[in-house]
Amino acid sequence: MPREESQPDVLICGAGPVGLTLATQLVRHDISCRIIDKNECRTDLSKALALFARSLELLHSGIDAHDFVQQGIPVERAMVFSNQKHIGTLELAGVQSPFGTGIMIPQSDTERILEESLDALGIPVERKSELTGFEDLGDRVRCTITTGNGEETIEPAWLVGCDGAHSIVRHTLGMEFKGEADMNRWALADVRVDGANDTATLFICPHAKGLLVAFRIRDNRFRIVASSPLASLDEPHVDPKLSDIQDLVDERGPGGWTVHDPAWLTEFRVNERKVDEYQAGRVFMAGDAAHVHSPAGGQGMNTGMQDACNLAWKLALVHRNIAGSTLLDSYTSERSEVGRTVLANTGRMTRVMTMGSRFTQAIRNRLMAFLLKRPRFQHRFRMFISELGIAYPGSPITGEDHRHHRIHAGLAPGHRVPDLALQGEHGADRLHDLLADPRLTVLLYTDSTHGLEHVAAVEGAVPGFWKSSVQFARIMSDATHPTGTFHHAEADKVLEHLGLEPGSFAVIRPDGYVALLGDASNPECITRWLDSIGTAQAEH
Repeated sequence: MPREESQPDVLICGAGPVGLTLATQLVRHDISCRIIDKNECRTDLSKALALFARSLELLHSGIDAHDFVQQGIPVERAMVFSNQKHIGTLELAGVQSPFGTGIMIPQSDTERILEESLDALGIPVERKSELTGFEDLGDRVRCTITTGNGEETIEPAWLVGCDGAHSIVRHTLGMEFKGEADMNRWALADVRVDGANDTATLFICPHAKGLLVAFRIRDNRFRIVASSPLASLDEPHVDPKLSDIQDLVDERGPGGWTVHDPAWLTEFRVNERKVDEYQAGRVFMAGDAAHVHSPAGGQGMNTGMQDACNLAWKLALVHRNIAGSTLLDSYTSERSEVGRTVLANTGRMTRVMTMGSRFTQAIRNRLMAFLLKRPRFQHRFRMFISELGIAYPGSPITGEDHRHHRIHAGLAPGHRVPDLALQGEHGADRLHDLLADPRLTVLLYTDSTHGLEHVAAVEGAVPGFWKSSVQFARIMSDATHPTGTFHHAEADKVLEHLGLEPGSFAVIRPDGYVALLGDASNPECITRWLDSIGTAQAEH
């Protein structure tokens, strides 16, 4: 039977980066949770190495993401070599985010910072606690947890499986994990490297016998990953020796590298798989429980952490009976499409970089040399790797641009809101700091002539039962002194970064994406959009 004390709103199964991120986001939304993990302690291995800009922005809405930045090194430059010849350089710095393109940081540090942040919020990770069964009862989920002290049954309102590629949650649901195994073995080594270029964060080295990639962890400590073709998936795993890594570096690397002082030597295999649905009733999956990828691009962990941020605010609004099933359904439609795209892109990158034919390699190298000299390609790659380009234009909860005069730059429905410097009554501020508020944000841009008139029109379009779930952020460009009602921003910056003109507004989701755009002269689109994701409360 369930224990007598109050039940958590959410049970999170798995305390890796995805589960820990979900817990911090649920706390942000004042949703109670328990987080369990069958392992005795968190990982002490480097594992996933990159935290990209979009993940850091989303983490920062719940905890201080600068704690990660202080422990990592910025992602700034990638150099491409083939047969020890420099093909070109990707300049990765320069994206419009407070966190640059992102940072290189060992997963062990990522998990430690997340867990310490959760501890400070009063949510300890319950270790050596394994989910051994569950049943969706329609209004709650009966979960059986096995610990060293025996069995416990609890009945949270929701269950989220963040329990990795071998997810007990996915297996219990009977979800098909569609995809295939990659026909390569991958050698992995965390080593020190003498002779590496001091300015690059990443080295990409395609070769006739397979791909070699080196990620700088810090100073001269690197993660080296190298592929070799498998004749059969049944070939046994054989962990590499340091001498094997040196041979691979000599064969495929930039040249002149010496590896030593290994901290981790292992072999791994890659699957590219994904479930169709991320939700079954009151049970959800996120991260590797829902999708696994090739390591190319380092997108896997970041994709999972962003699954968690996408789910948390939707779960909070539905749990409070503010929004309905349409909102929760959008979790699968939005994140499944992102997972599919990441799967396709990383798989394609892996196949391109592991071409075996000398002829196709020569064509690839010429094409890469050409593209790497093109600023447009460099920009697109930065947006891909930083994940700032992720958007949900086709989502069922993405509204339209209802403005009479549309500017073909700046904000667009379904896209991320860039940051913007603001001046508030109490000093400098930033737009992303305002968006850290867990509520939906109605961002109104107005002028001193129509300020209060525009405010009254837009705020009046929000139904009463939504009021506690919506904040109003007001920007005025032609006021020299901000007040408690308005923030001040330079008009040219508002136009450049947001594409807004006075009298226009944006409804922004708690995860920082635009829901819809409109004019203060016709704010009814706000009411219609809220009704589309709301519940029967709108009738009261």
